[in-house]
Formats: sequence, C-alpha cells, structure tokens
Amino acid sequence: RRRVVKDFKKALQHRFGGIIQAWRRLLDQEGNGAMSMEDLELVVEALGLDSDTSDLWDEICGSETDGMTLKDLCPEGEKAVEEFKQRCVDCFGSLTIAFEEMLAERKPLVSRQEFNKFCLEIKLESNKNLVFEYLDERGVGHILLGSIDKKAAMTACGVKALSDAQEDYIDLEPLPPKAKYVDIRTRAAQQCAENQRPPEDQRSYREELLLVLQSRWESPIRAWGAVLDPEGKGKLSKEEFFVGCSVAGYTGSKSSLWKELGLKDSQSVRLRDIAPEVIEDCAYFKSISGKQLGRIITAMEAAQGPNAKKNGAIVKWDQFKDLCTRIGYKGSINALMKHFDPAGSGYVNSKSLRYFHEEKKEEKAMTGLVRKHHERRREEWREKLEGMKMAPTKELLSRQDGLLTMGREKREDRTKPENERIKLCAKLSRKFGSIAKAWKRALNPSDAQELSSEVFLNGLKRAGILKPRPEQEDIDRYQRVFNYLISGDEDATGLRLHHLDSKLDESLEELKTRCVDRYGSMWQAFETFDPDGTGTISNKAFVAMCQEVKVTDGIHRLLHYFDPESEHEIRLEDIDKDAADDAKDASEEKREARLSKHRRDERLKRTHMKSQPPDIGSRVGVEARKEDRQLESDQQALKGIRQKLLKQYGNLVRAWRAAFDPDDEGSITFEAFESACEDMGMEEQAVE
Repeated sequence: RRRVVKDFKKALQHRFGGIIQAWRRLLDQEGNGAMSMEDLELVVEALGLDSDTSDLWDEICGSETDGMTLKDLCPEGEKAVEEFKQRCVDCFGSLTIAFEEMLAERKPLVSRQEFNKFCLEIKLESNKNLVFEYLDERGVGHILLGSIDKKAAMTACGVKALSDAQEDYIDLEPLPPKAKYVDIRTRAAQQCAENQRPPEDQRSYREELLLVLQSRWESPIRAWGAVLDPEGKGKLSKEEFFVGCSVAGYTGSKSSLWKELGLKDSQSVRLRDIAPEVIEDCAYFKSISGKQLGRIITAMEAAQGPNAKKNGAIVKWDQFKDLCTRIGYKGSINALMKHFDPAGSGYVNSKSLRYFHEEKKEEKAMTGLVRKHHERRREEWREKLEGMKMAPTKELLSRQDGLLTMGREKREDRTKPENERIKLCAKLSRKFGSIAKAWKRALNPSDAQELSSEVFLNGLKRAGILKPRPEQEDIDRYQRVFNYLISGDEDATGLRLHHLDSKLDESLEELKTRCVDRYGSMWQAFETFDPDGTGTISNKAFVAMCQEVKVTDGIHRLLHYFDPESEHEIRLEDIDKDAADDAKDASEEKREARLSKHRRDERLKRTHMKSQPPDIGSRVGVEARKEDRQLESDQQALKGIRQKLLKQYGNLVRAWRAAFDPDDEGSITFEAFESACEDMGMEEQAVE
C-alpha cells in the first residue's frame, strides 16, 4: 500500500509540480476542503494509474473516514506549519509578538518574499515554500496571518486591518499555473523534430565513399579495380565489400552504407550501385558517339602504324579531348578519360575504347575494362616472375661461390694496406716497447723531419723487420705500406712519426696546453721541475709533471719518445726549445740574484744567520723528514718490484735465480739489475 501511495503522489508531482498544487487544481477544485472516494477513483483513472482505489484511500486517510483532506494527503505540510509556530514562540515568546515584529508592507497580508525573509530570521528548518503553499489556499502568492493563528493576528494587527486584508486577499487573482512538466524523453523528441533535416539534406554514406575513392584514385572505376574488385569478378558480397571499403580508407558506418544502397545481406553490390553517375556519363558518351566512334578509332590505329591494330593505339590527352569535341560530348572530359584509364597510365588505349563501343551494356563494358586491365597486369607479373625464377642449385651455388670469392678479393684489396700497417706497428711495439722508441732508435736515429722510402726501408732493416738482403716481394710490400701511410697527408713528401702513431702529437699538444693552464707558460713549468736550470729532468720528475697537469694516458708513449735510450733523463729542449731556453735564463737570473744576495750578506756579516748548523750526530729538522720521505718512496718502489716478481715467479728465490742471477754469482751490478728490470718493464722502479 505504501508503494501505491508513493506512486500516486509521484504522479501528482510530475503532473502539477507538487502535491499541494495538485490538491487545489485537481483534487479540490471547488475548495470544499475534502473529497470523496468516488472523486478519488476519477482522479486515479485520469492519471492513468493501475492502482486499487480502496487500498489507496485506506492508506491515506483510513477506511472509517468519509472524506480526504489536504492534511491527510500532505501531513508534512501541517507538520511544517506547527514547526513555524514553535520557532516564532522560541524566538519572540509568542505568536502575537512575532506577528508584530514581522516586516510586511500590507500586514496581515504577507507576500512570499516577505514570508521567506521572516523564515530566515527565525531559522526555520522545514521547507519554507511548503509552509507558504500550504497556507496560500487560493494560490495568489500571498497569505493571511489569520490562516496561521486568527487570534494572534487579530491581537497583533487589529480587527479592521484583518478584515481589510481579507478583502484584499479575495480580490487577488490566482497566479498562472506552472508550465506542464515535460519529461526528458519527450523534450529530446521535440528537439530532434525541430532540428530534423529534410531527406535530401541528410548524410549520404555513398557520397562519402565516392569522395574517398575520388581523392585517392581520381576515379571510382580505378578504385573499383584497385581495392574493391581486384580479381575482376564484377560483383562483391557484403563481406568482400566491407573489406574493400576498409582497405580504401573509408571510416564511415559500412552497415549504414549497405542499408543506403538498398541491398539485402544475401545480395551482391556492383559498380552501378556505388557509382551510378559514372555509368551514366559513360552511357551518355556512347549514345552521342554512335557509329562514328568506331571509324575514329580505326583512323587512330591506322595513323600509328601496323602494330597499333594489334596492341592498340595510344590516345593521349589532346587526342582524347579532340575526339570528345568532335562527337559533341558536354560532360567532364578529364573525368571521362580517367574512367577509360583504369591503370592510371595517363593515356587511353584504343582497344579499351573499341571494347566499350562494341559491348552493349555500359556497366558490363566498364567492369570488363577493369577485368582486362587485371589480366594484363597478371600476365606482366607472370613474365616478371619468370625472369626472377631461381636458377638450378648447381648453377646457383657456382654463381654464389664466384660472387663470394670476388667479394673477399675486393675486401682484401681494400683492407690489405691497413692490415699491413697494423702488423708493422705491432712488430715495432713488440720489439722496442713502443712505436716512438722504434722511431727514435731504428727508423729515424738521425732525427730527420721526414723519411724517404729508401730511408724507411733501411730503418726497417735496422729494426730487424727486413732482412739485410730482403726479397723483392718484401720490399714491394713495405713500399706499399709507405705509400699508404703518406697517402692521406697532402702536405707531407715523406713519412713522419704521426703517420705511424697519431696519438703522440695529440699527447704532446695536450701536455703543453695543460702546462700552460696549470703554470701559466711552458718555461714556468720547466722551471718548477728544473729549478737549477740544467735543461734536463729525470723520468720520475717528468712523470710527476704529467700527473700534476693531469696528463696520464700518454705518459708511457711520451717517455719512450723523449728517452728512447732509457737514460732516465729527458732534455727539455726536446719538448719545447724556446721554453727550455727561457727556463734556463730564468734559473740563471735567480742564481745570480742568490749570489748577489750572498755577497751582500757577507759584506754586512749576516752569513752566520743562514749557514748550515753543525752536525750533532742525530738527524733532526726538515732535512731528516726529507730523507724519510725519500726513503719511503724507495721502499714503495722496492715493494712494487717484489710484488711483480712474486706474481711472475711464485717466490723471490726463484725470481733471483731466473731473472737477476742466472749464473749463480751471488751478486749483481746496478747495470745488470737495471737491465733485468727493463726486460720486465720495471726500469723506473729499478732507478728508485
């Protein structure tokens, strides 16, 4: 029953905008304040509800009640009015005082706006619109305070004011009813009806497909042969047509397109279904040409020679345009030529025109042109495949072996000079330790700027690469290496060191640049590591200088270049002669300054303050610490030699007998010790 009442009230709200409005406009139109069960039956029938009236009556007002009132139908309205009265008493002490404090221009006649402001003032929690509509019995947009409490209104406003307000209330016209509620479905249907376009302006899926085909293939006939009917069958099933549309790039609804074409699922689509305009243009061309088209084609073939009758004459754009003008064709000549040229070759074959002229049905003639084009293309492809056919296995293997041998020979000719260069550099590095040392000791002992081919070959003899009396084949090979090394340098007339070792110059330039960045100039760097101005520094000092300026990659290469004889001494003029001279001059000036100062101290008798103190038999001070640091460095070098010997020989006894004292003499000289360390790549540690 509750569901029946809920549906009934919901129908009243949808139809009239609210239960109170429905009561006054439908249920109690005469204003009697009550309605009978018979009237309720008529209302339920008018609303189109399938509800039991007796159950509805019993649930709303009870089975023993003779009439239904607004209070029964809308108890929440009566409850809201009672809450309004209680809020007035809570805020002002009584209804009389509340009515006196209420601000209304025609009090006790109160408008909706004035009533809403008063409800906000008393902080009414119930729906103020529900209270106002419940009290506004005539629906005029005003209420009388007497409808809330007649006695309090009479006390607050007076009898005369209450009587005048009653007369004014009766004279007010009822407000116009609210617009009929329209559900969203009806509203959407009305909007669609207003915006509905006429059939001729509606979307055409067929025209969209033709637009895609025209934009990509310039003619629907070309597109039909290219993607829709590539096998030349002349008709397509629904599935084949959908696949062809997708391949063509059509993105519209294919089902709607099929429906627009007016075809059933079991039917087939033909060229005339999707492009009837094209068939009409071709039919118009055939109808106006008549028999003269055949004579024109025969004349064209005769003009192009005897082969034209067999293979067909080529009709170019100017000739086709002249043909259409002669027969009086008024349509698009450019589009018509593309229809007769399914291959897109830019010309029309006279055999295509003759076939079209002799065929009775235009659609069959156009699909036949497409089919003949496909047959001709298959034949060309078949001939191409025949030319690409794989040879017999034996012949194929023989050809592959020949190509493989030829490729290897070409690669060997191309890479042979570089391989010979790599082998030569490897031999020099193995024999001398580095290319720089081999250059200084064997290839260029005279320190020439460039080497001729003869000098280069003599250097290889000194290095042991070539025999004293070499074979002509070896001479030719190293002559080719010489020519290859200097081939990339246009400025060089002979061989230079950087042709063999390009990284040496880079390391030297990097050392000079880093020294300038670190010390300001090269001579200042030389002065730092050669304070006495001797013009030479030890290998250890050179390594320290390289490490100080953070040049570590090329230290070994530079050591071998500047000290090829392993003298453990490097001349600064080999690095930079001008900087070495400047450093030497600076050292001389400092030495002269020290001597001058010493002579001045002797003259002024101040030498006792700077003389060396006498030896007291014990090492103390700065000199003692200097000796300790030197000893620590020597101990570290000795420790490094021991570790290498242990790693190579297993223990020091075996290392002594194998590397240092193979003759078992019990002791060795420094030269023998240094030579043994040099053989093992430890010459620097040997000196330390």
